[in-house]
Amino acid sequence: MEHPENNYKTIQQFCLKFLSKFDTTYSCPQLIRKYQTTKDNFMNNSSVWSSILQELSNCKNGKEYCSKIQYLIYHCLVSLTNSKAEKWQKYYNVVSKLELVPIYPSIGHFKLMITFFQKLQEKLEKEDNYFENCENRLNFTKNEFLCDFNFYQLHYLHAVFGLENFKLSNYAEMFPIDEGYVWQYQPINVNTPEMKLKLNGLLHNDPINKQYQKNYFIIALEKLLHLDYQDDRKEDITMYYQQLRDIIHILGCPIYHIDEKYSKFITSLDDEQVCFIGN
Repeated sequence: MEHPENNYKTIQQFCLKFLSKFDTTYSCPQLIRKYQTTKDNFMNNSSVWSSILQELSNCKNGKEYCSKIQYLIYHCLVSLTNSKAEKWQKYYNVVSKLELVPIYPSIGHFKLMITFFQKLQEKLEKEDNYFENCENRLNFTKNEFLCDFNFYQLHYLHAVFGLENFKLSNYAEMFPIDEGYVWQYQPINVNTPEMKLKLNGLLHNDPINKQYQKNYFIIALEKLLHLDYQDDRKEDITMYYQQLRDIIHILGCPIYHIDEKYSKFITSLDDEQVCFIGN
């Protein structure tokens, strides 16, 4: 096909093509028309996004917001990427066959989703009660996270979350406030003298300052998860949904300071993953 992107000149065509595999009632014609106005208009007219924004507005405090936003970002990532995430995978398998539809996050968008947690932490360091205010929570979510999604992604998530009855109120089942997180992934350690020497060289050559740690989080996730690195990495070192869940908890949990985040992050990786990141 010479120009496959011409199959989806409009978001209406994409929605109907995708949803015909599942439930076309989620195409919501009056909602589709809203894509030509603003993202706020779209989300306000989407029962799914309205519910998500309402949940964020109704948080009891900043800690609950941090847990809910981990839950939201995790589900956005597993829905938009090939994370082998149980029930969410069937939707990705369908949409990935619709050629050149901009659902998969670009490397730049992916980076922005990860750095959202850094921005959140920086905001807390400046003003520890910032997220106690509902308007602050909503504005921060829209301006630092949702603003980077294109309309295809927003419609896709509207449909997928609706089909699976996604509720942000279920956040505590995965990301409880403060203590009680259940670790999902058991890292694979090689434990040979050669590997220990190699890891020591990779992890301790550069000064481990705050900026280095922030950069490492981004580079690691890009290399282990993003499609752009798929040709370079082996299948068995790719990060999938269980390990990703642990990583989202580490990056998004406000009770960990950055040195603790970095330590937990490193120990959550396989030895071979650390080697791949460092190369």
